[in-house]
Amino acid sequence: STVVVRLPRSEVITTANIRPGQVIVGLSSSGRTTYETSENSGIGSNGLTAARHLLLHSDYRSRYPESYSDTLDSTKAYCGNYHLEDRLPGSTLTAGEAILSPTRTYLPVIREILAAHRSEIAAIIHCTGGGQVKCRDFGSGVRYVKDNLFPSPSIFTAIQESGQISSAEMYQVFNMGHRLELYCNEASAAAIISAAAQFDLEARIVGHVEASPVPDRNEVIIKAAGEEHRYI
Repeated sequence: STVVVRLPRSEVITTANIRPGQVIVGLSSSGRTTYETSENSGIGSNGLTAARHLLLHSDYRSRYPESYSDTLDSTKAYCGNYHLEDRLPGSTLTAGEAILSPTRTYLPVIREILAAHRSEIAAIIHCTGGGQVKCRDFGSGVRYVKDNLFPSPSIFTAIQESGQISSAEMYQVFNMGHRLELYCNEASAAAIISAAAQFDLEARIVGHVEASPVPDRNEVIIKAAGEEHRYI
């Protein structure tokens, strides 16, 4: 889709305002908000092809060879552990339902947050097309440290169980638990988290911004599950 808006320049929230010292508030990608009718797996709108092959069982490789490109190594097609009707551990969803889970909209929440706290928000980043590393493309001379991420939603845990993808790559492909980030001063974070809670949407400070050790180069450091991943 293409969205066009016309508004005063003073109301534009731009990632050029990301600065060292700010915190990163993440909005969960999974669970069920007040405006959703069922559990959301958190898969979002990116990495769906990878999710399908890394999650679903090899039975589908022989049953539906037309469902994947002949340029894909057949050993990489459908190399997961689940059939479509299998229940994902820790979830009310089957594997099929989890893959097809609608991409969550944050519009109701963001509308409320902007109405009350627009001036306190330096930037908003949507974690798609690069997962948790997408933020690296914004700001200048900053290091993003994410050291308090949400527990990985069931669908991502199940995908990684295939053994075909590394932890470091998972964070580059999938959102891994939160799909929208708001950048602000620490003093403003509590109000944003509280606003999200009104919609039964979990939010938390997932990290912070530091000055990059190399001027004009951004980097991301993710600390989770006893591992540290650095993206330069």
